[in-house]
Amino acid sequence: MKICFRIFSDNLVVALPLSGDVEKQHWEIILFMRTVSNIQSSCVGGIVGWLLRGGMTIGPAYMDEVMVWGEALVEAHHLEDRLAVFPRIVLAENTACSLLKDEELSAFVNQDFDGLYYLNYLSNWSYCGEILAAGFERMKQEALPNARPDVVQKLRWHMNYANRELERKGENARLSL
Repeated sequence: MKICFRIFSDNLVVALPLSGDVEKQHWEIILFMRTVSNIQSSCVGGIVGWLLRGGMTIGPAYMDEVMVWGEALVEAHHLEDRLAVFPRIVLAENTACSLLKDEELSAFVNQDFDGLYYLNYLSNWSYCGEILAAGFERMKQEALPNARPDVVQKLRWHMNYANRELERKGENARLSL
């Protein structure tokens, strides 16, 4: 089991070949979801202060040291490019439905106001309020002085998502614009 990473242009491809063993696939998917959640959580934290968006699917793809291609890459790119809009990793509907059937994996899935499913990357992060608040302050300092309306909209989406998760976890910290 080896998670692969490739960067091209301003994209990061994270992929995990699934084994043929269904029981093993469960643990592979948990590892993958935690890995991607940790990447996204780390980016919104105080040290980095970046908002990420993307697409995630389960399907055929090929990756070597030079190239990445396949149906899964095309679908993930479509999800990121056309549907993500906000700083979220949109899940393909069939992928989300598969994850929702498993109690442990369902914690990684949220459904947004527009009906799209996205990665609940804060699901496995505890005591994160101060880290999120510091990252959000950094984002506001960098973005707000000359922010376009779409940037403010993305910050607001992140703020609302983070605050819902902080409230669900019983943490006192809150983000505000």
